[in-house]
Amino acid sequence: MAGLKTAEIYRQCGISNQALYRWKSKDGGMGTPEVKRPKQLEDQNRRLNQVVAGRSLDMRVMKTIIEGKY
Repeated sequence: MAGLKTAEIYRQCGISNQALYRWKSKDGGMGTPEVKRPKQLEDQNRRLNQVVAGRSLDMRVMKTIIEGKY
C-alpha cells in the first residue's frame, strides 16, 4: 500500500468517502489516547450503573424484610 493515496487505501478497504469524512469530523485531530478515552469512560459508566442497580435491589430487599412483607 506504500505510495498509494489515502483515498485509494480507504477504497481498497471498503471504506466510503462519506464514512471517512464523518470519522474525521467526529474524531479529527485526536490521537490514540484521546480516541480511547470515551470508550474507557463508557465502560466505567456501565460498571458503575451495574453497581448502583445492584445496591438499589439490595435496598429494596432489605426494606421488604424490615417491613415484614416477605
